[in-house]
Amino acid sequence: MDKPKEVVKQSNQSAAVAAAKPPKVDFKTWKKKFDGLLRVKTDAWLAVEALLCREEAWLEQSLSKPVPDRRTARLNYVYNMTSCSEFPKNILKEDEYTRKKLDEVTSEIEAFMAHIEKREAHVLSTDGLLVMDMSPVFKSFKMAALASRNVLACLQPPYARLRKVTDDCLSFLINLNNLDIPEKQAFALCKLALIAHGFKDTDLEEFTDEKIFSGNVRKRRNALDAKLRRSYKVKNLLKRI
Repeated sequence: MDKPKEVVKQSNQSAAVAAAKPPKVDFKTWKKKFDGLLRVKTDAWLAVEALLCREEAWLEQSLSKPVPDRRTARLNYVYNMTSCSEFPKNILKEDEYTRKKLDEVTSEIEAFMAHIEKREAHVLSTDGLLVMDMSPVFKSFKMAALASRNVLACLQPPYARLRKVTDDCLSFLINLNNLDIPEKQAFALCKLALIAHGFKDTDLEEFTDEKIFSGNVRKRRNALDAKLRRSYKVKNLLKRI
């Protein structure tokens, strides 16, 4: 399977409790701390050097304005992809309502389709003077219900767990993996970026050699990658409706 060009940073805020987050810092503050921590020839440094060599246009797309040099542009990308997502409570409430309502409407459509499948597609008008073939309409309903169920499968995972600090940078790790940057270097860069955001070493235990070897973060990264690929398929399905 071809690798996607880019993974847009995902938000997965839910009823699960979020990890404690330090106050948000601006890019200039973050970059100063990041550069102060970065050491030549380390895994994190090698990952930065690898990013500097890449030509993918989407590495520049996260920038809100032009930056003076290539390195600043790449570090701005790292900053954006490792920043913790925060969404207003009203948006979270609206999203919760939308998911719930979509589930209800989809169930109604599915019940209606169960009724339709028991009869023929021609429907008589109320005055008895016209018979219409409703096959195209029924087909559209069926496709809409299928699309909705696939969307809901992405939006409503069957379980909820406590959020972890690393959840906010899983999309970033997927992107680095798609750029063929070695896993050890990718994890080191991600950890350093989070420290520059204000996290402490004790907050980032998942980036210890033991945890990396056991594959905890890797499994969640791959799970999100699979979920995103499924969402791409759903988007393509929606385009055909």
